[in-house]
Amino acid sequence: MTTYGSEVQINMVVWITSLNESEYGTTRYLLEDLEPYFKSKNVGFLEFQPKSTDDLMMFFDVLAEKAEEGLRPIIHIDTHGSPDGLIVEPTGETASWEEIVEKFRILNTAAKNNVCMISMACFGFNQITPVKIMSPTPFYLMAGSTEEVYVRFIREVTVDFYKHVFDERDIVSAYETYLSPQLRVLHCEKVLFTAMAGYVRAGTYGALGRQRVEDLITAAISTLPEGVEPDLKQMRKIAKEGIKPKQELLDRMAATFLIGKPVPYNIDAIIEQAKKMPDPYADGKRTRPSPLNHV
Repeated sequence: MTTYGSEVQINMVVWITSLNESEYGTTRYLLEDLEPYFKSKNVGFLEFQPKSTDDLMMFFDVLAEKAEEGLRPIIHIDTHGSPDGLIVEPTGETASWEEIVEKFRILNTAAKNNVCMISMACFGFNQITPVKIMSPTPFYLMAGSTEEVYVRFIREVTVDFYKHVFDERDIVSAYETYLSPQLRVLHCEKVLFTAMAGYVRAGTYGALGRQRVEDLITAAISTLPEGVEPDLKQMRKIAKEGIKPKQELLDRMAATFLIGKPVPYNIDAIIEQAKKMPDPYADGKRTRPSPLNHV
């Protein structure tokens, strides 16, 4: 098994297609080139055509079982899509993005965060909506579009993309070279970094950070015996230290979201990024969280 860019392991391409016969010509054209190429690289290949949404969901369950045994796939989505989900051609049913993400979360957990998805379905990037950093990431990397994806683009880039992945052993640079900017990318390590920096910015600096300090001081004063004068300077120093983000926080979040993969940055890098960010609540469009939630 080979490692491809930023510690992701890949040993198979799983191609999920659900198109009518008149549309399958592009898929046939691509696979005539790719199947022998994958074989030459000792990369497994499997094409699957679901007959219904239930069939698709059961297939994801099978992949999760195989992941327990060592499967580390790129899953290529070659179907139609809508803002609501993937369309399974034989029945016209829609598998919702929420259902798909939950199946991928199970699969990616079994694969120890080595599942990548390349979605050529329209609106495939809508899958990011159910992704939360408090739960295991459903993908190591996922590329998809927020809009329609056109056949010409698929024909022009797909073969070169996969050859770059396996020739250069780097899926991130393959995405940047061939799929960006038409497809957007979700990279789990970047998602965690951005989310943590936003959390630190909103809760440590600016108005909310100052209010958290004052609320901690107020809470501490309320515990003092009657007649004891508070040392406000010392309390403020302790409170400011108390709200500083710690490496332990990052490690705890990463252990869940990255499913045990090592974090390629530390809390200091997140703090530096947070300092550069604007206050996400300054425009008044969102309600600022209550400082009491952090006491």
